Amino acid sequence: PKGLIDLSYSSLYPVHDSFFGRPNCFQLVLRALNHESVYYICADNSDQAQEWVLALKPYCTNTQPKKTPKCTFPTITELRSLQVKVFEARSLSIKHVPHPYCIVSLNSVKVARTQIKEAPDPCWDEEFFLDDIPPDIDTFQVSIFNKGKRSKDTEVLSLTINLNELQGVEQCHEWYNLQPVNLTTKGNCGSLRCQARYLHEIIMPLEKYSSIKELVLTKDLETVLALCSVSSNGNDRIPLANALLQIFRQERQEAPSNGNDRRSEERRVGKECRSRWS
Repeated sequence: PKGLIDLSYSSLYPVHDSFFGRPNCFQLVLRALNHESVYYICADNSDQAQEWVLALKPYCTNTQPKKTPKCTFPTITELRSLQVKVFEARSLSIKHVPHPYCIVSLNSVKVARTQIKEAPDPCWDEEFFLDDIPPDIDTFQVSIFNKGKRSKDTEVLSLTINLNELQGVEQCHEWYNLQPVNLTTKGNCGSLRCQARYLHEIIMPLEKYSSIKELVLTKDLETVLALCSVSSNGNDRIPLANALLQIFRQERQEAPSNGNDRRSEERRVGKECRSRWS
């Protein structure tokens, strides 16, 4: 029936705030009978979005829980996250892509986008944090589109990075040669500078963390400051601040905040941590 989504043929993917210019969105990609349909769903707040995602995960093809052997922990959780920063492009064709912007995709599913800039050497300097990405993701793409004034936006150039290349690496920061989407395009297509970091974390059952939780929640914050001091790498600070914030929020010991948006609060806590670590 019209308006119903068959979850047995659907995959669940995130949607970054940049894609629609608003938070708390995700998407269902339905693939059946050689046809693909994309449904974007927007919640009123982050708690509602998280509740919907958790409810849908057991039924979507790419997020269904795997059967674990009896010898392993039954409540073990795997968390995958991807951080992508698009800095700039160089030597883009003014003729073919005068008004470029980038779209970040997971397995060819669009999840984030940059602002529109001007060729030939646009500078975006935009960063995207994609939390809890599905386990079936093996590549991500950065595609350069041209914003059409009267015509439809067109994909002109792209690059693909395998997540296997990022495993065991703190971060990857390089200039990448862009490849033309239209194979008839000849010559140098320019290059794109971007940075990527992929994290695959194993989360044990909650009772395994009870001891460290007691240490973190001490009033003098001695353990928190110790963790801050050893986390000298700037790329580790935001995930650490996010993890600490979740612990304090769960125990209702977080500092009051004027904003209700979880991401803005994470950035605020990250900024406070950076000020202590600098």
